Amino acid sequence: MDTVSQPETADVNAFLRASLDAAAGGLVLIDVSGVVVYCNGAFLTFWDIADDPIGTMARNFSPSSTSG
Repeated sequence: MDTVSQPETADVNAFLRASLDAAAGGLVLIDVSGVVVYCNGAFLTFWDIADDPIGTMARNFSPSSTSG
């Protein structure tokens, strides 16, 4: 079985993070508990969110709870 070295894993993670950050669409990743674990800038812009939502409950981002 082939294994991936730590530097290669770090490179892949950096590439994936950059790809998600650069996506034109708003992306949010939520864990099984409903907590936001990642979001990109397009998501923040779309929902007009000024504060970093990482670690908060996803239900806080319903259309009725945002300004606008």
